[in-house]
Amino acid sequence: MMGGAKAHYDGIVAFSQTDFTEDLKKITVPVLVMHGDDDQIVPYADSAPLSAKLLKNSTLKTYQGFPHGMPTTEADTINADLLTFVKRNAAPWKGDFPSKIRSSEGWVLRDSNPQPTPKAFGLL
Repeated sequence: MMGGAKAHYDGIVAFSQTDFTEDLKKITVPVLVMHGDDDQIVPYADSAPLSAKLLKNSTLKTYQGFPHGMPTTEADTINADLLTFVKRNAAPWKGDFPSKIRSSEGWVLRDSNPQPTPKAFGLL
């Protein structure tokens, strides 16, 4: 990680002292909770299962042996699971994706066999 010591310290304080319980209980959209069981920064038992339990519509995905930086060190696995989740849950439609997808930049035109991208859903 890059950044100053004070910024890292302040971030740790904010995350460790902020109770997100009530916020998590209010979320009703599908949520994929992803966590590696070898995370040395945020202990698995103290975070992922508890968050998933508080969310009304969650899917908990535990990755055996994956570290805290799993989106970088295990990008192929994480990206594939994210895309599968988005295809199944994030869109109000089922089946094939439409030829246009609404994004923060407006409508994004797709080819005749459209595939969603994490960017189209604001994930990147």
